[in-house]
Amino acid sequence: MLAISVFVAAFFYRFNTLGGSLGGFTNDEFGYLSRARQIQAGEVPFRDFNDPGWFLTDCVAAAAQWLGGYNLRSEALLTVGMLALGAAAIFLLARRAAGSTVVALVAVAIYVALDTRHYNYPKIVLYAAGLTLAWAYADAPSLARRLGLGALLGIAFLFRHDHLVYLGALSLMTVGAVHHASPREAMRAALGVGAAAACFVVPFLVFLATNGGVVEYFRSALVYVSRDAQRTTFAFPRLSIEPTLPWVGLSRGPAPVDPRINIRWNSVADDARREREARWKLEAGEALDGSTWSYVIRDTSVANIEALVRDPLVDDTQGLNRTTFMLSGEPRPLRVRSQLDTVQNATAFLYYLFAALPIVAACAFWRMRRAGATARVLTSAAHIVPLLVLAAILNATFLSRGSTNIRIPDVGVTATVLLAWLVSAIAGRDGRTLVTVPSARVLVRAAAAVVLFLTILSANGLAQASRAWSDAGFADGPGELVRRAGVVWDGLGAPPSDFVADEEQPGILRVAGYVNACTSPGDRLFVLGEHPALYYFADRLFAGGHAWLLPYYYSGDADEALIVERLKSARVPIVLTETGVTYDEDYRGVFEQVHAYLQDAYTDAGEVQYGGSQPLRLLVRADLTPIRRYEPLNLPCFTP
Repeated sequence: MLAISVFVAAFFYRFNTLGGSLGGFTNDEFGYLSRARQIQAGEVPFRDFNDPGWFLTDCVAAAAQWLGGYNLRSEALLTVGMLALGAAAIFLLARRAAGSTVVALVAVAIYVALDTRHYNYPKIVLYAAGLTLAWAYADAPSLARRLGLGALLGIAFLFRHDHLVYLGALSLMTVGAVHHASPREAMRAALGVGAAAACFVVPFLVFLATNGGVVEYFRSALVYVSRDAQRTTFAFPRLSIEPTLPWVGLSRGPAPVDPRINIRWNSVADDARREREARWKLEAGEALDGSTWSYVIRDTSVANIEALVRDPLVDDTQGLNRTTFMLSGEPRPLRVRSQLDTVQNATAFLYYLFAALPIVAACAFWRMRRAGATARVLTSAAHIVPLLVLAAILNATFLSRGSTNIRIPDVGVTATVLLAWLVSAIAGRDGRTLVTVPSARVLVRAAAAVVLFLTILSANGLAQASRAWSDAGFADGPGELVRRAGVVWDGLGAPPSDFVADEEQPGILRVAGYVNACTSPGDRLFVLGEHPALYYFADRLFAGGHAWLLPYYYSGDADEALIVERLKSARVPIVLTETGVTYDEDYRGVFEQVHAYLQDAYTDAGEVQYGGSQPLRLLVRADLTPIRRYEPLNLPCFTP
């Protein structure tokens, strides 16, 4: 029942905070959605367009769009539902590891607050499922559980191929630990797991062999992996601590923006009134009735408000507390503020904490196993050792790329379970086994409490969890939760054209509106840049075989030739590219064949100003004559 509650809470937390710009999704999400739309149109990954190694990820996104319709709600239900399912599974794993429901709830709350990117749900749900199946096999080895573990490996491979390596390591370690006394049985079990995985992998390899070749597929996938590794640079996160400020303190919430007050002047001349307005930092004055004026007060300090209230030229005020000399209304609540509220510091703290967890937990596990005492926490080597190794592997791989703040939640499964296990081991009765000296045990528990508190603050600082909690409606009760969910449901369920028509959405959607209005439904669009949202919101398939082309990705001769061949095979009236230095340095000399083809087959129609950091360049087919001008952007149009 508690697991269901965790699922519901995690779902509301993530779903209710969607909405706004691009529906609350990041630009990367639309790479998956654009490929999903391509599949819906009957195309097949790898055969018809580039597959970087995410075959099932794209197919599942396409299935969600097919079932839920062409809208962002379909993607939200898929990704948020999977993340919430992962949270429920993590809770069960953490409770099993820690032997404590309370500790597990705290740990899973920290995980949820980390705000995993929606498209990264496989990194959560697959690893939570992997640990669940591995522990089930460790509990009671059987053929069915062996096959289940292997099936998960095959499915994970189809989502992203490196998942097979990491989850395969977990599976082999679990099998080896369970059957350590019988190498023959261990080999038999490993072969069973491999055979089950092969039932999913082999058909995929057959598909590849009949649609372009296995070697070509993995060559193309490795191009993406190698370029991605070159593009992203890693630097160890650094804490930026101001030594003159406390790490943690209490402060009032932020003051209202542009607070307005009313002042009734005491028979004051205009010149004197203007002098007082300047003195007391009163701006945007509006005459109301008689001698009463409304102002925005810029200086809300106690000293300024007290001086204003005591001014003999001020007869009365409204909006000010004339006793406490503060703005009227409810006092702003005290909040815990810390230097970990910044993304930089939160990232650094969590990075080093997560890196240390498997090391510290391994030491604690060794100590408890050596003592041999009955423990509340899980101490089975077949359960804990594979978890420790998997955590170390994921830390070394998932956290070794750039944008570390985005990667932190990706190791949430192993980090959350280990955190719960370690906290329970130190704070509970097992602490007597870990630290036998009472005075030292008190210090260790105090240190653990401090680290846990700082972890909570860092989780909040990484993704502003407290604000998200309030925005989701939790602070106002179940009724507001449901109401907010209804608003998001309706908003995300709107067709993409509604987003395009919404002037509060990013300007790039105005460009999508132009593409939709000025090309036919059967036409395709080619964007030489990082704007996959254009395909989704324009409701046009991408040309050239790529949802987006990043600098140096697929810029080899064979890859470029395939892009040009695919461009020639489709009707592509409009091409959009980056402009200026970005195009000259990142695209012109890198994609030479593509650039040459565009120069030969297209005419430069000028720049498209849409409010972005720099405009896009518009190219139109040289052999097509525009029918009219698209008035909102004054661009050539190929439809009536």
